[in-house]
Amino acid sequence: MRRLTVYRVDRENRTKTPIGTVVERRKGERGSNLVGLLRTAREIFISSPGEQLQVQADNLWIDF
Repeated sequence: MRRLTVYRVDRENRTKTPIGTVVERRKGERGSNLVGLLRTAREIFISSPGEQLQVQADNLWIDF
């Protein structure tokens, strides 16, 4: 089970605030599990079009 921590990024103050997690519940790899989790995180946590989020997956940081 993979957990993605989602952070809200404040570029002015150079801070990251954890705002939630997205948990993968699939037992097997389907080829695009990570992409699907990123889409889900974007749908859940972005509240305005110009907002910046960052996701931590294992040791990989992804901005969107």
